[in-house]
Amino acid sequence: MKNQSTDLSLNLNNIKFSEFQKHWFNTDAIDLREYFTKNISDINNPTKQELKAFNLFLDANKDKNTIVFHGTNAKHDILTEGLKKTNNKNKSFMKSQVGYVYTTLYPSTAQMFGEFASNGENVSVYAIKIPIKHLKSDSNQLESYMNLTNTKVTNTLVNSLVLTHCARIKKDLELCDVRKVWTSCNEELNVA
Repeated sequence: MKNQSTDLSLNLNNIKFSEFQKHWFNTDAIDLREYFTKNISDINNPTKQELKAFNLFLDANKDKNTIVFHGTNAKHDILTEGLKKTNNKNKSFMKSQVGYVYTTLYPSTAQMFGEFASNGENVSVYAIKIPIKHLKSDSNQLESYMNLTNTKVTNTLVNSLVLTHCARIKKDLELCDVRKVWTSCNEELNVA
């Protein structure tokens, strides 16, 4: 099962952003990954000017939508109840702060986080369409980044998105905002 999961993870990264957009009637959404590709010369070592430009881009487009991803245990009834903020009952990681939905720009990363949280059980990956202004920095991932790289960075959304590709959302998500992309118990991707 682990090998299938890894193979599907690679497939998830190769799906074009436009395929995820098709999940919604109104398909307007900004692909933040495309911004990185076109505007940041070295994603592992962005310049201050590139980070400042990205911050200005996010601010100018704060009311526009983007698509981020969340992975969780497949037994959670997300498609009936919506995607709820972390609380003390559903918290999977010791460092996770309550009151947030944790997301990433990449579906394969969402799958990996879902696998960590699900202790070997099946994982579902969800696409979330949300205005950029609702994205908050993921201080947990930034802390891990600083520990791994032995560097100091400020806790900003720009650093969170560029350096860790992660963000948090401080609200429950309605069903109209969430689409299931994949569940590890079946091998087909739901991208159309």
